Amino acid sequence: MFDLSKSIPLTRPLGLAASLLLSLTLTACGFRLAGESPLPFASLYIGVQENSKFGSDMRRAFAATSPKTRIEENPTLAEAQLQQIAYSKTMREVSLNSLGQVQEYELTLVIVMQLTDGKGQIIMPAEEFLSVRDVPYDPNVIQAKEGEIATIFKDMERGTISRIVRRVTSAEVIERAERLAATDSTDLSGEPAQVARPIKGPAQQLPEAVQRSQMMPTPTAIQK
Repeated sequence: MFDLSKSIPLTRPLGLAASLLLSLTLTACGFRLAGESPLPFASLYIGVQENSKFGSDMRRAFAATSPKTRIEENPTLAEAQLQQIAYSKTMREVSLNSLGQVQEYELTLVIVMQLTDGKGQIIMPAEEFLSVRDVPYDPNVIQAKEGEIATIFKDMERGTISRIVRRVTSAEVIERAERLAATDSTDLSGEPAQVARPIKGPAQQLPEAVQRSQMMPTPTAIQK
């Protein structure tokens, strides 16, 4: 008679082998499981307004990704500085109905970040992180649609934070930071590192300000 109790242990080696094979396959494809990605800095200053949702979310993301790196609020005491150079949210009309009412908006979020060391030498040059979403619009339910648009922008911010964290903790950026710390140059040829222009405090931003762009008239800035 077939004994099930003897067959169970045989599945364990097969399971381990399958898991190992899957892990190797993912690694070969460049996929990295979510988790900690330590930065080569003891402290990091994040030049984004702390009292904004975007700023607080970014600080939490870096604290979780590199728990041994202290988030420093004084830029002069930090080993590295991640500065927000630009931040903008826009809404562009992309389609109208027969009555000239908006049927669809294109939402765009643009954030530019730059990473430097404690001497102001550039580790990651100013890099643009762009996010675009399309959203249907109904002028008959303005409040509901405005709430939906605000929620989508928040989701775009969260996605952009993940991209920024992945970029700053990438092998390329970390290698450049370590080489810069060891040689005071950004490449092996010994070429002097570029020095960023000083930035006084976090970049100013109005999280609720959205630039609306109509299909015909000149875009105008509005405040919610």
